[in-house]
Amino acid sequence: MPQQETSATVMADEERPRGARRSTPARGSRYASLPVVAPLLFVLLLGTVCVAVSVGSVGVRLETVVKVIADHLMGVGTPAGVMDDQIVWNLRLPRVLLAAVVGAGLAVVGVTLQATVRNPLADPYVLGVSAGAGLMASIVITLGSVAVAGLSTSAAAFVGALVAMVAVLGLSRRAGRVIPSRLLLAGVTLSYLFSGATSFVIFRSGNADAAHSVLFWLLGSLSEASWSNLALPAAAVLVVGACLVLQARTLTGSTSCTAGGSSRTARPRRCSTPNSSGPSSESPVRI
Repeated sequence: MPQQETSATVMADEERPRGARRSTPARGSRYASLPVVAPLLFVLLLGTVCVAVSVGSVGVRLETVVKVIADHLMGVGTPAGVMDDQIVWNLRLPRVLLAAVVGAGLAVVGVTLQATVRNPLADPYVLGVSAGAGLMASIVITLGSVAVAGLSTSAAAFVGALVAMVAVLGLSRRAGRVIPSRLLLAGVTLSYLFSGATSFVIFRSGNADAAHSVLFWLLGSLSEASWSNLALPAAAVLVVGACLVLQARTLTGSTSCTAGGSSRTARPRRCSTPNSSGPSSESPVRI
């Protein structure tokens, strides 16, 4: 009897339409559910923030960090010293929180690009988006905003990233669809091209201070972080992240296959695709 079931399963797999995925049972799944993982990750994030705030040129004890944060947020506990309060609340905590927000934003961008182009290697650096932003920012810093129609550094960087993404998608299209392998090749090529142009702009500027400013902007810094400039990036990441989570099924375009009969019958499986743009990583993607 087990041999008959095995042969029937093999026949069902052979008759399954090409490109359809075998359904995986929910029981025994190696992926934990979001309601279980999210609280654990949140607690881990809080612990990491407290540890990061306690580390620095001037050491602050972990219990002092917790005491300062609790005193400012809830007004409980014994107030810490003035020096510790200044270091923890006004200097280090805004920087650590801004670093967490920036990391969350980069994670959201990376997973969105991977889901959109159906390729786990896609990210803003591989696709040339970061290099395009860096090129426009370098032009503004070295040549002035007049060279880019009066745009600020951040606005010019956004325009550069947008132009780079449009160029990569345009080069990777074939017959109205984006080829994932061609997308990566186009992204790497344009990334090197934009990086070379950035180096050329810095070299031709002839200004050591401008070159230093460009490198400082490209590397980034959290030294200017404060409570006043933390709300905007945090709100942007939260709103955009929530919208993308609601569109997760559309972005992933997962395919589910259900058997047309019992395991003893060799009937083909029916496959339902929520989104027509849900091929494998080697198939064209309509964008």
